[in-house]
Amino acid sequence: MYSTEVRKLRIELFEAILESLNLDETHVKEKFKQGFQIIGINCYPPCLGSDNVPLLKGFLQVLIGDHMEVISNGLYKSVSHRATPSGHDTRLSIASLQSQPMDEIVELIAKLKNEENPKKYRGSSLRDFLKHHASRDTRAFIETLKVD
Repeated sequence: MYSTEVRKLRIELFEAILESLNLDETHVKEKFKQGFQIIGINCYPPCLGSDNVPLLKGFLQVLIGDHMEVISNGLYKSVSHRATPSGHDTRLSIASLQSQPMDEIVELIAKLKNEENPKKYRGSSLRDFLKHHASRDTRAFIETLKVD
């Protein structure tokens, strides 16, 4: 099943990201394994004359989200998912949002904080993200988390 394979991949990617940061945070890995997966499918009709990102058939595109930026204290930057129609073909987009449990506070991993790299973001949960997404606030969620 697609969702099962994407879930396996998310865990592998998350562990690879932690490794790239020289972290072995078992408790963070476990929370992520217990987390949520939200899948959305969008169908975009052809849009002639559009000048958008070309469709790459057969590819899986992975975008880093806000909580990964928070965990890494900005070493990984979040990217907004903005799929748009293009060309002569109907475009199908399957987005999969991966997160820790709904009310788990995601915050900077302490080992990444020091005098040269102070905490840049406050912690938040998936519920906080979803509330913001449903609100009329036009700011990117990550902007609302920045510590002054």
